[in-house]
Amino acid sequence: MSNHFHSIEKVEDDQHFNTGCNPLLVHCNDLNHYVCKYLNGNYRADLLFREFIAASFLSIWQLQIPPFGFVTLKENHKPNFPFNINSEIPCFGSQFNNEYKEVDAFLQEMSSSQRQKYLTKEDFLSIAFFDIWVSNEDRHQRNYNLMLKLVNDEYQFVPIDHNSVFHTGCHDKENYSISHNESVLSSPLLFSIFRTKELTDGQYIASLKEKWYIYIQGCKSVLMDLIEEVPTQWQINDQVEYNNLVHFLFTNEWIETSWQVFIEYLQLSVNNKK
Repeated sequence: MSNHFHSIEKVEDDQHFNTGCNPLLVHCNDLNHYVCKYLNGNYRADLLFREFIAASFLSIWQLQIPPFGFVTLKENHKPNFPFNINSEIPCFGSQFNNEYKEVDAFLQEMSSSQRQKYLTKEDFLSIAFFDIWVSNEDRHQRNYNLMLKLVNDEYQFVPIDHNSVFHTGCHDKENYSISHNESVLSSPLLFSIFRTKELTDGQYIASLKEKWYIYIQGCKSVLMDLIEEVPTQWQINDQVEYNNLVHFLFTNEWIETSWQVFIEYLQLSVNNKK
């Protein structure tokens, strides 16, 4: 069951992030701050729905995502111009942690031995396959949407910002693969983290497939429950969204296609490095 929070103080005009959606930093009743995406009108909250479903799926994949939930921004806590936020529609909020580090800048500062010692490397490949499976067009070397956090002396990847999953909301249409350039597998980070020998170890790579397929089935088993948790103000049609996502993500053909694309892109990146 997802958490529901509400704001406890006014959001100042400078408490937002200069990204495409201009998310707000909201202080909530659990005394944590949340990075909140919102609507500025009274229309269907497709963007927020995608963020919620992707975050919920990533939790099932046992990846390190920030705690998240639905945030009600009280009318008297709204920032001033230029934001025109509909406070009657709950936001999607991800807990803010100022100890997270930007992955690209941080990895450039680390030595090769440090990267091998501290990173949960397999998570990077899990995120790469996940993005192919959910058709996330917006995690690549020009925009990693990855943070790092320290857990028990080990840096772990934190995937963020999933507005662009399902080809940015086209899950009522036929699915198709993101390109190699739209995948983190094309980024220099791949070889900052892995040795080529590891990436060409067929037995190791194949061992990941069974685990990932189990995660996919886990996502399917809770899909309707997740959709039913969505706030009614988001104007999401439960059965329509369920049927669309089952067809878009969970056919045997698409799951196998995702695996084959993952292997192809991994090999292409290895070949390009030679």
